[in-house]
Amino acid sequence: MSPDIPATVLWEAVWFVLLKLGESELGFLLPSQPSQVPIFQHAFSGHGLWVTIEVPDVDAEHNRLVARELAIAISH
Repeated sequence: MSPDIPATVLWEAVWFVLLKLGESELGFLLPSQPSQVPIFQHAFSGHGLWVTIEVPDVDAEHNRLVARELAIAISH
C-alpha cells in the first residue's frame, strides 16, 4: 500500500480487493466478471452505491429499509 493511503489489504484476488481503512472496509470489483450479478458487471459510472453494514438483526433492518421505500437492487 502507498504510505499516503493508510490501508491494509484484507483479501485480494484477480477480480477483487478488500481494504481496511481504520474502522471501515472498502472493496473494489473488477468489471465484467461473469460470476457477479449483472448490476456489478459494469465499470462504475458514478451512479449508485453498494453499502455493506453489520447489524444485530438483518431481517429487521431489511424490513425497516423496505418500509422507508429505499431502493434495494439485491435482496436476500
